[in-house]
Amino acid sequence: MYKTAEGLTLIELLISISILCIVALFAVPSFRDIAIEKRLSTVSNNFIAATNYARAESIRKRQPITLCISSDGTNCLTNKNWEQGWLAFVDIDGDGVKTGTEEKLRGWGGLPDYYSMRGSTAIENFVSFDVKGMAVQSGAFALCFDMEEINAKSIIIDKLSTKTGPDNNNNKIPDIAGNTVTDISDCTGP
Repeated sequence: MYKTAEGLTLIELLISISILCIVALFAVPSFRDIAIEKRLSTVSNNFIAATNYARAESIRKRQPITLCISSDGTNCLTNKNWEQGWLAFVDIDGDGVKTGTEEKLRGWGGLPDYYSMRGSTAIENFVSFDVKGMAVQSGAFALCFDMEEINAKSIIIDKLSTKTGPDNNNNKIPDIAGNTVTDISDCTGP
């Protein structure tokens, strides 16, 4: 009795590998998109937490608190590039710039490469909260990967809250206000 060989022929093996490569070709970009989406959500949530921290500290300390752009966690910058990081401090004179006598509360590091975060004109370099925890300026931030509006995030700051902007028209571009269909215009400022 002869035993028949079990296994795959070379042709069957090549076909299987080809099918596997085709499936991987479609799966890899979607994994990349998921990773980008999760990173944008994380950064958005971290910034919202920072604004909530500043609001709470302004009430607790009964002093105005400001969040400003900061690459070193000590000094404020006026270059509109929030992706460098931000800093919370007691803003005694209310000018949005930390001086030597104003108390630093906390600093946050910058965003990963290829991520950008830019604010609308009223909040392009800083956002302040009064002694009641209310935002002195209102506006929106555009949070993007590789300067693309599609699948970006918007962060809306109004007097009483900070929240992620919706996509009311379902075009994958977030809106800059909660109840309107006004998409972020680009990733250099909403």
